[in-house]
Amino acid sequence: MEELSFKEVQQHLMEKFLRDAPSTETDEELGQAFLDLILQSERLRHGVRPSDPKQDEVDRQTLDCLYSQTELGPEHYFAESIFKRLAVDPGSAMRHFRQAIEQQSIMQAKRAKSPRPRRYDSITKLINDIVVDDPTITTKAVLEELALMDGIVIADGEIRNTQDQATMQIKNLASRVTDARNRVSG
Repeated sequence: MEELSFKEVQQHLMEKFLRDAPSTETDEELGQAFLDLILQSERLRHGVRPSDPKQDEVDRQTLDCLYSQTELGPEHYFAESIFKRLAVDPGSAMRHFRQAIEQQSIMQAKRAKSPRPRRYDSITKLINDIVVDDPTITTKAVLEELALMDGIVIADGEIRNTQDQATMQIKNLASRVTDARNRVSG
């Protein structure tokens, strides 16, 4: 029978963990399964077979490494805290990990909801100004007003500001006018 390579066995361990992890009911069970994955991976890396007398020593060294992370830089502080907890209390590690994910999700949602600075091109600013003066103005009337302004050229299906070279397709004017109306109405 052909012996599997380290990578193949490692892949098998990972697949087994990913397959079995969703069936864990508690953080303690998931944390223990994750710790077992790490211990099995390290035993494999050190060439220690099940029931080998070296297994306890490899496990002890692995747990020591998990608990005292001296190799990691400051950018890995979160992983370090998870590993330290995993070595002592796997359930606590999983709860800490879940809480961190929830906190990150909350912060992401806050950032997504915050207003963003509006940087409109010069043509959109002109459209906004026209719509502020008359929110019921039609798209055709906005186009006519733009055509009367100095520096605005309408040709070849485009509206072009000759002062800053901003351009916009005439076919997009209706949506810009609608957006301006929405901004005005709040």
